[in-house]
Amino acid sequence: MSKIDQQIQKLEQQRLALERDLLTLKRQRNEDILKVLEAFPEGSVCSKTIIGLLLEGLEVAAKDAKKAGVWQQAGDTFCKRNGAKKSPKKTRPDLKKAA
Repeated sequence: MSKIDQQIQKLEQQRLALERDLLTLKRQRNEDILKVLEAFPEGSVCSKTIIGLLLEGLEVAAKDAKKAGVWQQAGDTFCKRNGAKKSPKKTRPDLKKAA
């Protein structure tokens, strides 16, 4: 096997490992979101209302990094109480631009 082929193989292995890690992180994020939804009593809030709240929250967070930070702290507190992993301290790059 040539040196180039070895480098390609090594990079392919790294890519596959990154894809596995990405999938794991996405699953964890989705589990954290489901824990929030499960915290609401059945029927207390319509699912379409929850979807609307999430969409509006995403828009506001993109425009207001300070508010996004407050919400992230609240989310970290909720996740800590409910056994989820704490999110990283870094903010999303697109939220920093909005500041």
